[in-house]
Amino acid sequence: MVNITFHDQLRTFEQTHPLIPDSSPNMPDEWLNEVQARLTRLGFSSQPSIQSTKVNCPTTLFYSEYTTESPLTLLLYNSSPAAQQMWDIFPILARLRALELVQTLLGKLPLTLKWLIQVAPDPGATTFSSFLQSHRERLHAHACLWDDSFGSYEAGWGSDGIPLLMLGCKGRLGVKLQARIPTEQDLLTMHGAVAPNALWRLLWALQSIKDERENIQIEGFYDQLDGPDDEYLTAISALPDSAPRLAQRWSLPALPLGLKGLQLHYTQMLVPTCSLTSLEGQNQEIPVPFIGEQMPREACAYLDFHLVPRQTPEQIFNLLRRHLDTWGFADVEAHYLYGYQPSVLQANESFLHMVQEATCLAYGIPPYVLPMTVSSQPLALLSEHVPTIITSLVGTTTNNDALVNQAFANAVKQTALCIASMAQQHT
Repeated sequence: MVNITFHDQLRTFEQTHPLIPDSSPNMPDEWLNEVQARLTRLGFSSQPSIQSTKVNCPTTLFYSEYTTESPLTLLLYNSSPAAQQMWDIFPILARLRALELVQTLLGKLPLTLKWLIQVAPDPGATTFSSFLQSHRERLHAHACLWDDSFGSYEAGWGSDGIPLLMLGCKGRLGVKLQARIPTEQDLLTMHGAVAPNALWRLLWALQSIKDERENIQIEGFYDQLDGPDDEYLTAISALPDSAPRLAQRWSLPALPLGLKGLQLHYTQMLVPTCSLTSLEGQNQEIPVPFIGEQMPREACAYLDFHLVPRQTPEQIFNLLRRHLDTWGFADVEAHYLYGYQPSVLQANESFLHMVQEATCLAYGIPPYVLPMTVSSQPLALLSEHVPTIITSLVGTTTNNDALVNQAFANAVKQTALCIASMAQQHT
């Protein structure tokens, strides 16, 4: 149940203290320093853990915590892999303002709070996966709010200003396919009718994996899929059609296969994907007489799969290997690069109802409750033990300052209400 007393305090406070965004820190260098300084003033750990992927690389993950005697712990997670424009960090600044607001109105933060922020791109989520596995005990919490405003924006959602709550996220699998010609001799294109070509070999293998209708032809690939229940189909069908928005953003006349409306939303959320991200042929630094006259002896391709519930990266990788063998491409090597399972985020009923009520009060309208976000994150490592709900700050990408300010205020109130209401349940 929502803390109505706190909600009344919040409404009174907002009448004299508008919850508008702060002055913008310089992007992208200074905003993290500002967040860290403000968290320190709130009483969070003075030296937050920061994990980078490599020396001289940007910070990838930022972690800080606030400890109380409360028996309850709330984990906040923000994925902001771009963080190049101001709107990218609005969800982070909104949560920060919410923490400050709760402390102002209640005199203290009433929960133990842990905050994890993805600051920079993390290909394959390798750093994040390692962090979750290494710090599972440290990240223990009774509930988690994950903001995935980035994923919602990429999906074209939120244009109507109606808030979003999501209960799952996709998994992922990265694979490198490699074809080699077992010779060290030059293979010139004049012999193209009689000599092997590694790049053609790999292209033929790739062609067997996916057809022009986007159907993935790996036997067993779709066998484990379940359709959503009627409640979620109803919620999906209520979403505004995002096809025109996506087509305009991507400078396309229309989306492939004419997808739109319910069919588009269903495909975005609940259909697994296989994307070819890179294809190259190469020779081992052997001089070529003329450009284009030598055929490659090696070729490689990179595939990126986004997986839905009941699929696992290990299962799909094994199906891919069997597919290549069955179709006569046993010579094409498959290398497992990264992978993590999809998450069906098991929000317990009382937590979900509380977040729904808090969101409704914050925005003044009931949220969409969707089965999945379009993003993929390794939260299966976390969500087995931590009830998790995915939120999204909608409405901040418009050029209308009044709408941006209102969207920011709504997100601040949503987080503040969730914190105060969760604390109320055990007082």
